[in-house]
Amino acid sequence: MLTTNTPEWSLLVFLGPLPGEVLPLGLTLQIRDADSVLTQQTVAAGSEATYLYAQVLGTWEESFTLDILPPEGGTPLTLPAFGFQPDA
Repeated sequence: MLTTNTPEWSLLVFLGPLPGEVLPLGLTLQIRDADSVLTQQTVAAGSEATYLYAQVLGTWEESFTLDILPPEGGTPLTLPAFGFQPDA
């Protein structure tokens, strides 16, 4: 196991439908940093998933942007960046 003295934090995101609804096929949950997409989950045909989830780890200085991409090229929803705030 690799150990480091650099403090880290974790972002865990769940995306689910409204009660009584289902997530549409092709809906994508994506988390990215300043340079690239770190993880991406998509509702696929034949999937029995009732929600999407993703987790990323970063140093205290890193922030992550969450995108929700609707199927078939709809307008994406981008949330403000998430960052570690030890004094908040």
